[in-house]
Amino acid sequence: GRAIKRTWPNAKLLMPWGLPLFPVPFLRDSKEATALMDGPALDMILFERIPEMQIHQVTFASQLWQLKQEWMKTGKPWPKFITIEGPGTSPATPGAITQDQEADHTMRAMLIQAAYGVTRHLGWPTPFRCAGAWGEQHYGSGMCDPIPLLTPKVFYSAYATMTRQLNRMNYVKAIETGSTSVFCLQFKHYKSEELLHVFWTLRGQRPVTIATEDRSQNPESRITVSDQMDNETALKKKEGKVAFTISSSPCYVWGLEEDAKITLGTPDHSD
Repeated sequence: GRAIKRTWPNAKLLMPWGLPLFPVPFLRDSKEATALMDGPALDMILFERIPEMQIHQVTFASQLWQLKQEWMKTGKPWPKFITIEGPGTSPATPGAITQDQEADHTMRAMLIQAAYGVTRHLGWPTPFRCAGAWGEQHYGSGMCDPIPLLTPKVFYSAYATMTRQLNRMNYVKAIETGSTSVFCLQFKHYKSEELLHVFWTLRGQRPVTIATEDRSQNPESRITVSDQMDNETALKKKEGKVAFTISSSPCYVWGLEEDAKITLGTPDHSD
């Protein structure tokens, strides 16, 4: 590490990948490692768990939150992370998760990781589900089935939607929704500063109403919501508000000129 820093002082040194808490003993007990380390590379495998789960061996809310508490004590800036493996959702298979869950969990995991500073996913998602022993267990999820004959999953289109929607967008912050099971993350275009709000709920469906203050002088300005399959719907303003319904699949709201002011309706858990 010292040799690399001498030769390439602007290089970023990431501790070899594993659970986010692997660096903690080094941060506490090694001044040398703390000085050289610009962050850890992450290995965050979800398997069948939901990404919002708070207490478990490999959960973002537990591992990354704890790492942040330790990291901030050093005075070093919070890292820009890469994932070497993850978010590794289990493949949709009988006895595990459905195709919809595979897509939902993976997209939500990547969004949550963005909120913690992950800017590069270098080991996931894979194009195809592995056909070997690695893919026969709860590893091996991929955007298409093992036999590569025009068999894209829901995952495939969900990933295409997310990458198009977030193209050149930087994470800004989480917006308070009034519920611990409803999430809203705000992103901003790096150049135009146009805002994007991404919504989802843990299960079922829930009505969302947003108060709007349209300061734009453009008569064609509008607010739209796109579902996980990238189907866009224009939202009609009524009495200074727009309303739509969210689900466990992320949806993408464009056109708001400030932080979303959210009112939630009654959840529907008939699923």
